[in-house]
Amino acid sequence: MTEKALRKNRCRAEKKAYHLAFRIIIIMYFYIGNNKSVRGCDILGVFDMDTSTVSTHTRKYLNEAQRAGKLIVLGYDLPKSFILMKDKSVYLSPLNTSTIIGKN
Repeated sequence: MTEKALRKNRCRAEKKAYHLAFRIIIIMYFYIGNNKSVRGCDILGVFDMDTSTVSTHTRKYLNEAQRAGKLIVLGYDLPKSFILMKDKSVYLSPLNTSTIIGKN
């Protein structure tokens, strides 16, 4: 595979970090709980369970994801957030959204 084809397949965030002169690639991973990490460019959004599940649309989407087998529960604790991925899978995480994103 050519270098041009490899660069085309990288995530948008990785493309910005790709520096031609030094060949530097920065890949960001996020820890989402229960020994699971995902690439930052594969995440569509991180949502708080308390505020976002008030909407019937969100609850309906989570129910449909569960029926389709795309809902992945991380751990046995009460989920505090859910992570929507590009492949339409949804992770229920026991971690708070600020912990996943890394903001205080």
